[in-house]
Amino acid sequence: MATSALAFSISSAPLASNAAFSAGDVVTVTGLKAKPEHNGQSARVVGFQGDRVQVKLESGEGLALRKENLVRASA
Repeated sequence: MATSALAFSISSAPLASNAAFSAGDVVTVTGLKAKPEHNGQSARVVGFQGDRVQVKLESGEGLALRKENLVRASA
């Protein structure tokens, strides 16, 4: 699997956890109004930026989303 550069820079904040999510968690994007085309897409948590969770979509695109817009994917 090829890796690609993220569309945002990862902050120097700890990558381990942001209460609801941890780096490496697989999540589903939900409830976006400005970019509804991303709703329903799977992503992996890659870091944290203030109150935002940085995710990388399966397409390789990086987003920084509020945790309210993410649901942990079921196993």
